[in-house]
Amino acid sequence: MIDDVLRTAIVSRFDATPNDFHTAVGGRLAYVRGHHSWENNYSVFSFPSGLGSANTMRDATIFDSDVQFSCFSSTSSGASDIALKCHDHFHRETLSASGIENFKLTYSHGISPIPAGGDVGLWMAAVIFEFMVQRA
Repeated sequence: MIDDVLRTAIVSRFDATPNDFHTAVGGRLAYVRGHHSWENNYSVFSFPSGLGSANTMRDATIFDSDVQFSCFSSTSSGASDIALKCHDHFHRETLSASGIENFKLTYSHGISPIPAGGDVGLWMAAVIFEFMVQRA
């Protein structure tokens, strides 16, 4: 499925080299939801526009969507700093995975820090990227 291929490409880029984003979240990046045992700081990514049906990649030569990285910290400035490091790590950098041509994420917009944890003092900022992939 296309989501598996895209997740592989994103996680591979995240883990590929030492980088400020990886360090800022202590290596804690998850798809859709973070782990309950994680303390701040961490990030989760998802495809807010969805990825269509399971047949989308089979039926299409070119596929486009967006990916959101939600960045969590105990402070507003911490969440904002993680989001900036995420932007710097992924914006216009080449990603790759088996079955698709190399592609790049392009910054679309961000979400300024907002309280995300109610009484637990959690803040979230986000970075949204657009992308287009083509079957290999």
